[in-house]
Order: sequence, then structure tokens, then C-alpha cells
Amino acid sequence: MSGLDPITLTVIQSGLQQVCNEMDLAFVRSAFSPVISEALDRSDGIYEKDSGELIAQGGIGASCVCRYHAVRHTMCHRKGQRPERR
Repeated sequence: MSGLDPITLTVIQSGLQQVCNEMDLAFVRSAFSPVISEALDRSDGIYEKDSGELIAQGGIGASCVCRYHAVRHTMCHRKGQRPERR
């Protein structure tokens, strides 16, 4: 990916951020919990499929650390591995 020029990279980054914003809007509109729909306590993101690295996020970023560990654990579980402790 290092061969991308800055303009193309910015367009891709903006597109991914827009996808996260749309996910966030759908999350709020479809939530049954008032914590999510009224208090706006939620977050979502797009992750790299192999490493689980966060690529783009929407919503409130405060739960990003917990979300990272949950995604990493889920990915290891699906691969039949145990996540390493940090």
C-alpha cells in the first residue's frame, strides 16, 4: 500500500470513515436499548481481516480498547487458537 499517492489515500480514508458513519447511524436507529439510542454510548469499526487492526471507526471512541480485545479474541476463537495474554 505504500505505492498510493496522498490524494488516493485520502479518498480511501474518507470513504471508509463514511462507511463507519453510516454504520453508526444504522446502529442508533435500530437500537432497542436507550443506552445506545439516547445516551449515544456505542462504537463500531472496520478491522483488517487477518490482524484485527482497526482501520476506521465510528461512534464514541472510548470503548476502542475493549473492542480491540473482543475482536482479537473472536478472531483467534474462529481460527481455533487461544489469544495470547498481554
